[in-house]
Amino acid sequence: MTRVRRTMRNENESTLLEYPHLANERMNATLRYLNLVALVCAGLQSRVFPLVCLKIMQMNMEYGISPSMPTAIGWYGVILLHAGFPLSEAAKYGQIALRLQNAQRCTETKAQVAALCYGIIHTVAHGLPDSTKLYEGYICGLQSGDIRHAMLCAHYLGSLPFHFGKNLAGVAVTLETYTRSMIDYNTKGLLGINKLYEQVVAKLTGCTSSPYDRVWLKEISITCSKVPFHREHGITMQTLMAYILDDYCQAWKASAELRDIPRQRSLMLFVASFFHGMTALALLAQNKETRNIQLNKAIASCRKTLKKGCEESPINFGHYKHLLEAEYATLHKKFNSAEQHFSSAIDHASNYGVTHIHALAWERFGYYYLMRDDRDLAYAKLRMSHKLYNKWGARLKCQLMERKFKGLLL
Repeated sequence: MTRVRRTMRNENESTLLEYPHLANERMNATLRYLNLVALVCAGLQSRVFPLVCLKIMQMNMEYGISPSMPTAIGWYGVILLHAGFPLSEAAKYGQIALRLQNAQRCTETKAQVAALCYGIIHTVAHGLPDSTKLYEGYICGLQSGDIRHAMLCAHYLGSLPFHFGKNLAGVAVTLETYTRSMIDYNTKGLLGINKLYEQVVAKLTGCTSSPYDRVWLKEISITCSKVPFHREHGITMQTLMAYILDDYCQAWKASAELRDIPRQRSLMLFVASFFHGMTALALLAQNKETRNIQLNKAIASCRKTLKKGCEESPINFGHYKHLLEAEYATLHKKFNSAEQHFSSAIDHASNYGVTHIHALAWERFGYYYLMRDDRDLAYAKLRMSHKLYNKWGARLKCQLMERKFKGLLL
């Protein structure tokens, strides 16, 4: 890995484009075979996987650039991302992979490159990717027979807008569209995740008559319980849903299960860390007991994760970090610091259009002023939160706030 990183530091988009195209059909066939081996290793989470990807890159640079090179560079960027190397380095290779893919005009690997670069690297480094790019990958994957990566693009098209706070009604339509596609192509694993998101969105928007309860919440991740990638989504969505609906005990039980899953640097790592930390802080505040070792350990870990994420990608994780720090300062009665962090979280979420975190920041700011016995300021901030939750489309949350705070809308 060290040798390859040293070699790749001397390479950029221009130098890689200057390499001759691989004309040897036998070598092309070998690289296609290695690409298939890499896919199998990735699915099995084998330790051999990085070695196969690096070998594909070395062979391309030695014998000439083949259609497998953009995919290998995309995977190289993902490996750097997951291994904790500088985010800027991973993002650099994501961009190189996309430009090589465009230069080669090969549709055979377009879905895979789009899923890797837009669905994984871009979401951590730059935020919500352009949906048209993922859609192009989805269509190319269907046309070339790369159903696996076409469905992965479809998954990102449905799930990413949810985590970046886009309107839930629009998210529901997108999820329904790609769920039908996954059913048609019998993609069971990703179909389970998509259905999970559909259930959560339907519950939040009030489009289902069944009541919210812990039995339902536990059931939403049953279809995603075996594969670590699927299970991570299931547990994270359980935690998010329970926390937003003020069920902190259930949110803690759900998020504690993440300890059993191998964690890699990804968007879901930061989302899960945020809600895990917020849940621990809420439980400490409720119990008036700040010496709980397990809760404090979770808070310290989540603060560290989000601080590092914010340093590398403030666009993506600034609102998470400031809101977590605001709750931490409130718990420790550092009120000036808390108010500054609440304001920063609100401004950041507003600037980048992350509606659900924007609403949550106003809500927690309202709770802060309730704790300070300033009912007028508290209700003003809670009204703003209610307005934003309504904009997001979370009718269930709005109804919960209306029942909890009588006269909130007066």
